[in-house]
Amino acid sequence: MKLRTTHYLLATVLLSASLTACKKKISTDQPLTNTTTATTKQLFDDAFNSMIQTTTFDVSNSNFTFTSARGAKVTINGTCLRNNGNAVSGQVTLEFFEAYNKVDMATANKPTMGFISPGVYQMLETGGQFYVNVKQNNTALATTCPVQVSLPATETGGIDPEMTGFRGNLNAETGLVWTRDTTVNVKSNTQFNWYELSIPNFGWYNCDKYWNDPRPKTLIGTTLPAGMATDAIVMVIEKAGIRGLGYSFGQYPVGMDCYIIAVGSKDDKYQWIINNTTLTTGHNETFNIANARIGTKEEYRQAILALP
Repeated sequence: MKLRTTHYLLATVLLSASLTACKKKISTDQPLTNTTTATTKQLFDDAFNSMIQTTTFDVSNSNFTFTSARGAKVTINGTCLRNNGNAVSGQVTLEFFEAYNKVDMATANKPTMGFISPGVYQMLETGGQFYVNVKQNNTALATTCPVQVSLPATETGGIDPEMTGFRGNLNAETGLVWTRDTTVNVKSNTQFNWYELSIPNFGWYNCDKYWNDPRPKTLIGTTLPAGMATDAIVMVIEKAGIRGLGYSFGQYPVGMDCYIIAVGSKDDKYQWIINNTTLTTGHNETFNIANARIGTKEEYRQAILALP
């Protein structure tokens, strides 16, 4: 077994070994929890791609509006689209991904992990995350005009006036992490129950706020079975109803009741272990391979959905 612990304030590395286990405590400014095998990465990529919605439109349309499966609206001025600074013509393809709940986030490996400062991360409460992109002949385009996106607040329990704009950044070690972005304008439309966002370009965006819990915080170390130690991503679901999904390298309140989920791959399928726990100071969570389940994407989704 291998213990992954990130962001503990240690100046040394402690190593112990036996015939069955290897444990490490590492002092680092960068989380190490999201290094996975190519198979696991492909599983998550395939799940994400299966959730992308697409449509085509002509760039001559200066007020093109797309309505998503969940009711989000994306409005783009086609005449503002550019390829390396040059105006384009003809048909283009819009790509749109949306996630409002923990099941979709966990399936696609797209948590709401907020960056605070180097080495310090905190889970966000979300009003909806999305990815928007426009391509022509498989080449990503840019826009010189803001893109308008309206997210249905009914998907996340109604309007919260404290929601602000975040931009997502994908990193090989941390996965998807969100940073507060003042160029993303968020307005709460209480009349129609929308979050209305104006975004400067295409990419990953989120209507969120930092989870403000007054309890003392702890980091989470994880002891993983040998078969998952170099493969699993570890996610955190708070049980009291916070609309968000965290990675294990974040800071969490001591006393928080949660599910900690290790998910990787085996035989080209998802392999996961779900632990039900309450966080303690200096928390370490041990996963037992005997509790692992192996299944398809839909079986993994159903396992998350079934959590009480």
